[in-house]
Amino acid sequence: MRFWIFLFVCFARLCFADSVLVTLPPYRTIVKTLFGGDVFVLFPAGSDPHVYEPSPKGAWEASSAKVWFRIGMPEEERVLFALKEANSDMHVVSLIDALPKKDLLFEGQSVDPHIWLSVRLMLKQAHIIAAVLKDRFPDRRDAIQRNLEKLSQSLKELDSKMRVMLEPIWGKKIFVSHPAFGYFCRDYGLVQRPLEFHGRQPTIAHVSTILKEARKAHARAVFSQRQSRGLSTIAKQIGARVIVLDPLDEEYFVNLMRIAGAFLDGTDHSS
Repeated sequence: MRFWIFLFVCFARLCFADSVLVTLPPYRTIVKTLFGGDVFVLFPAGSDPHVYEPSPKGAWEASSAKVWFRIGMPEEERVLFALKEANSDMHVVSLIDALPKKDLLFEGQSVDPHIWLSVRLMLKQAHIIAAVLKDRFPDRRDAIQRNLEKLSQSLKELDSKMRVMLEPIWGKKIFVSHPAFGYFCRDYGLVQRPLEFHGRQPTIAHVSTILKEARKAHARAVFSQRQSRGLSTIAKQIGARVIVLDPLDEEYFVNLMRIAGAFLDGTDHSS
């Protein structure tokens, strides 16, 4: 059996000799823009990383990659050993560890793996990714550098647009089910208030606190990553609606603008 697995992996490496693996869909857009070659996603769009098991094709693609850009999710640990066993030559880069710690800690918050939801952090990650790609694929060095310059400009323009867009709600609270938007909120002067409490279901006391804050803030919406009957009930109590956002959408630039627009629309603008 191990012989056939060995042949399977060898064939995958021949087919995708210059492929790259990323953990989540948003990174496919970034790496594809820089690299131009095959970019595979460990946890594809629509999957739940907590329980996802790759198909044979997905496992084949993942094990063939020359480089894996990971982000520090606990779920990555489940597959790290298996991927390294299948492909000992795979170069694994932890983007969250490559970023300066001062950029990841703010107002006493612990390090948050949602580092792609900050355009400013993504700009720094793009430079880290490009440096690794140029080292691992030297024949593409010049093209990667040109692509990095274009991507950097696009990310700076996106950041500028969202800064202007969100200026009317600077300092406002954003009420979310899951604390995925901490870095996004930090960049634009917003305050994330999650219903989820330290990765667990909220206590009655915590829900009561959030309800009081949301009423005081005249919140127009609460934000979730999926439809939730419990969240809909809470929203109804404060006269708000539930807006579903997808932080894992592969269309990175479009999705970040969608999130910014939703926050603007769902937040009271009055002082």
